[in-house]
Amino acid sequence: MQRSTFQSNQIYKAVANINLLTAKNMRFVCTFLLILILSACNKDTIIEETITPVVDPPRISVNGTISGFIYDLEDNPLSEVVVRCIDFETVSNEEGFFEFRDVDLYEDGTLIGLEKDDFFSTSYKVNIQSNQINYFKFNLMAESERRFFDSNNGVTHSFDQASVTLPSGSYQLENGDIYDGEIQVSARWIDPSNVLLRKAIPGDGIGYALSDQLIALESYSAFVIELFSSSGERLELPENMTAQFEIPIPELFSTTAPDNIKTWFYDTDNAIWIESQQVQRQQEKYVGEFSKVTYWACSAEREKVELKGIINRDNMPFVSARIRVSDRVSIFSEEKLTASDGSFQFDVPANKELVLEIFEDCNNASQSTPLGILTEDEDIGMLDFMDNGHMSSISGTARDCQGAILPNAFVKLDLNDRKYLSRTDQSGQYQLEFSECHLSDVNLCVINQAQGKISESLSIPVATIINMPDLSACSDYTYTLAIDYDGMDWRQSLENVAEHAWNVSTIQAASKKFVVNPRIFNPNNGDEYMSGAFVFEENASQAEFILNFHTQGFKIDGVCAVERNAIGEQEIFRFYNNTTNVKVTDGNVYPGNVTQVNLDLSYFN
Repeated sequence: MQRSTFQSNQIYKAVANINLLTAKNMRFVCTFLLILILSACNKDTIIEETITPVVDPPRISVNGTISGFIYDLEDNPLSEVVVRCIDFETVSNEEGFFEFRDVDLYEDGTLIGLEKDDFFSTSYKVNIQSNQINYFKFNLMAESERRFFDSNNGVTHSFDQASVTLPSGSYQLENGDIYDGEIQVSARWIDPSNVLLRKAIPGDGIGYALSDQLIALESYSAFVIELFSSSGERLELPENMTAQFEIPIPELFSTTAPDNIKTWFYDTDNAIWIESQQVQRQQEKYVGEFSKVTYWACSAEREKVELKGIINRDNMPFVSARIRVSDRVSIFSEEKLTASDGSFQFDVPANKELVLEIFEDCNNASQSTPLGILTEDEDIGMLDFMDNGHMSSISGTARDCQGAILPNAFVKLDLNDRKYLSRTDQSGQYQLEFSECHLSDVNLCVINQAQGKISESLSIPVATIINMPDLSACSDYTYTLAIDYDGMDWRQSLENVAEHAWNVSTIQAASKKFVVNPRIFNPNNGDEYMSGAFVFEENASQAEFILNFHTQGFKIDGVCAVERNAIGEQEIFRFYNNTTNVKVTDGNVYPGNVTQVNLDLSYFN
């Protein structure tokens, strides 16, 4: 679908920028036109082929990065996949990886089109976190062997226990021209009960009903079809004609598949399923008509709710974690990857028992969390991934330059993409645990914040148990971790109890950007005092920031000063500012009368 996907991206972007015509009005106009068409046609005509609405166009433009991985259904990486996103185009490398760095995207739905020779083309609409690296995984289904037939004769094409009957007539090229002659057909049945095959179903299970609603879909059977001319040009069915399909009902759904069900076609221009017509079950098959050459599904509809949250691992965002939300009978199942801040977002069916699973592919570990029955949009907050089977422990003693023990000193642990400031106990000792996945060595140093001293940083090979030599903080340094505002009731915790975690990522575009995601938390009770992001260009003196003070019920954002300082071979980012841009997020815990917040925070690169 090369040409149509590219054109649809242009239309998609143009529609998204129309301010005078709302999505609601657009859907009303489309629905009105559909009614007129229906009244002018006989009952067998499938109305959606005359006009396809632009469904729920995006409005919120943000800057961000898309990092994606493309695989076949068995998760083998696919190279040379053409990837299109708004005005941008790239090709996946040998690892199946592609990236759009530091570009203008849509927070509420960015269209991505995928195309590769000998694979079925498809598209996805993805939500974007501003100023974050957004990770996605896509799977493409290989085409079946193509069958040839003459357009003047039509054909019944059988495949995978399914079949399609294609009419005789003049088929249509994508530009609207008429085509007569030899036609190539490729089609595959998609069994939603099969863990591998269901990866081929695009659209995140979201449909647009003719009742003007976005709803969640539960697919019981599906298929995909593509038609080509003798020279490889894509074809559509003859004008005002339909084809017939017969697709089996998977054995797992034999007792639950409804007798009457709606068919839905996948609109690649909008990356969404569109309601078509009602069909009836005939024993263990669904039989009906179709009018578009694309993906089709027999799906039941449910009310849609939004589910979002954040996944942490080792007190840091679990970046690019694979998560799945599903029911307990395999009718609904969707997978996504977390963003660089650990966040995720799903549209899921309401009033259904759901479970969330988190996977650590490098260790083949997983964790399951029951979600229960959701009746409305829900933010489940933070979930900790506990990879207890693949943990390392590092311990030692912190001392000052005279050899005295250092109680309540900071211990900086650097795990490449994750960094921590933990505290020693009253005897100057520390014991830290972390996941060893993807790590060959770790770096550690001791900070005596009271005296402004720091130890050398040691690099240690990863082992299950690491016993460190005593570290003495003797070198001078300047390192600040200060927050102040009127009514601050956790100042003592910040100075004596709180621990810190952060990651530093880079976005390479016209200019290099740094993204620092800090977190301040209480290790004793799990309270998260603060989390957020600082974003700045490599040589900039200012950074954009947003910080959420969770236990205080407010957030701040704006621009702050940024300095890059060095302590030996270690680089530190210092962020400082006095801001009055305070926004209340939870009146139940907000201390009241917070008019200015003073920041002076430092984080190692």
